[in-house]
Amino acid sequence: MGSKVGLLNGLQAIVYGLLGGYFSQRWMPGAILLWVCATAQFMSAAALLAQRTFAEALTRMTALLSLATVSLLLGLHLQVAVHIVRTFTPIGAQTAWGLLATLGAALPWVLFFPLWQWISLRNTKTERRTQTAVLILLVAAPPLWTGFKGAPQARYASLNGADAAAWIWANWHGEETPSPRENTPVSLVLTHLRNGEPQTQKTSRADRLEDALAELTPSSPPLKGDVLLFEALLEEGDLHQPVLTPDAHAIAPGVQSFTTEDGPMSLRHWLFPQRIQQALFAFEIWLPVVQSRTPLTGWTRQEAWIVDERGPRKLHRGWTKPERLHITGLDQAASEAANHLRHHMKPDGKFAYVVAGPSGKPGGGYNFPRHAGATWFMARMGQETRDPSIVAAAGASANFLVNHTTFLNNGQAYVLDPSRKDGKAWVGTTALA
Repeated sequence: MGSKVGLLNGLQAIVYGLLGGYFSQRWMPGAILLWVCATAQFMSAAALLAQRTFAEALTRMTALLSLATVSLLLGLHLQVAVHIVRTFTPIGAQTAWGLLATLGAALPWVLFFPLWQWISLRNTKTERRTQTAVLILLVAAPPLWTGFKGAPQARYASLNGADAAAWIWANWHGEETPSPRENTPVSLVLTHLRNGEPQTQKTSRADRLEDALAELTPSSPPLKGDVLLFEALLEEGDLHQPVLTPDAHAIAPGVQSFTTEDGPMSLRHWLFPQRIQQALFAFEIWLPVVQSRTPLTGWTRQEAWIVDERGPRKLHRGWTKPERLHITGLDQAASEAANHLRHHMKPDGKFAYVVAGPSGKPGGGYNFPRHAGATWFMARMGQETRDPSIVAAAGASANFLVNHTTFLNNGQAYVLDPSRKDGKAWVGTTALA
């Protein structure tokens, strides 16, 4: 090995130093290891360029240290990939493959040169085998550990949740019907909602479905606007966070939840945007995570159904499956949209610009062109349905536009948005009005 190899060692020192800077923001022990490698690579470069007698031994040690560090960091990234696949399957598989592709692109800069040095230097067979085993262990141990720790500790058979939810609803309303029977262990969650707000939540575990269902019927009498959210656990396991993941718990909203000392939590708890954050996992991969004030003891994977006077419907990631498109369904959708606008309208005719789900609480912001379009829609629906409440709402929303109209002396008029500070009028809004 001569001066050319020494120059390559110097370039490797720069690469490892820069990579250490990246890891200093993620995992400081990894950054320190990389900076040690960078220092060793620089010392090897100096020894080779000066043709010192100890240059070959130092280069061998540097190559082995670099390979061990890269193998460990590669294993930790593979650990993150396994964690992503386990948490976010099926969509997580694509993200994990993207992470592996990024690792593959980076490997030539950090792996192949020290690997060539290690192979080209004189080692005995025993030394090479031992060192190879250590390197393989450093790569394989982290993802294997996550595969073991992240595996479900309990699995439950998939239930006919529609029948179970329908039975709870019927029993709650005083109907005597035979309870669904399945001789399999179950873990269930039932949330009583009234106008979108949770009233009570019950959990139940039993060796048979009928025993668990008997404990879930709400104690308060049903009222108009009540909905039951019925959930059945499919898997549960212990919490596990790989080394390179953020200090938060990854979650697939609408599919996963967590357990506390009181039992499993509802999927609904994690459907609120303010409870979900984004965190950097690796190489610009941002994924949803949660941080809970309540101590979490484990994770769960659940399936869910909602049931009301229309019957049970299964949820897919927090949403019901859309009905097949037909003219009756279109009429119903238009009617529900008009009543949604009417329900969230203020007395002065102003619509709720944003309605946050699943709470149903109005948000901020407003837009006059969209108010005018919604007013046109409400007027058409009032004309078609002759529903007095829709007709009244259409009149109120039209009056809101009148109250924000500027009338000119020449008989012309235009709608003036008070939030605009440039004095310009909305042409489209005025045209619709």
